[in-house]
Amino acid sequence: MVEKVNKGKIIDRLIGLFVKKSIFIKILKNVSISVMEIKYIAPSLLSADFSDLKSGVELINKSGGDLVHIDVMDGHFVPVITFGSKVVADIRPLTKLPLDVHLMVEKPELIVNNFIDAGADIITFHYEAAI
Repeated sequence: MVEKVNKGKIIDRLIGLFVKKSIFIKILKNVSISVMEIKYIAPSLLSADFSDLKSGVELINKSGGDLVHIDVMDGHFVPVITFGSKVVADIRPLTKLPLDVHLMVEKPELIVNNFIDAGADIITFHYEAAI
């Protein structure tokens, strides 16, 4: 039996959690809405050499990036597995730039605190991935 879930209540709970932690949230839906005209350059660590992420972060620092974008994939919500909160914690001391963590994972509400504690400044998750 498929359990009916009130996604509005779950999203409200997630927003409450993030706001308490002073985290900026973007809730991605299947709708394109332009809310801000501010543009940022957010190079992704996904393009870096995984055996030398420090050099990738240094390159972003030197190149004038505004944010460091970190794509977190769990192998379920999307078929690829990438970084976890340990990587975020390890690169946090390497830059003063905000860490923009994109959770492409199932049930992001179960792991979001790990990324907050690791030093994420911005967390994006997919609405449809929440319980």
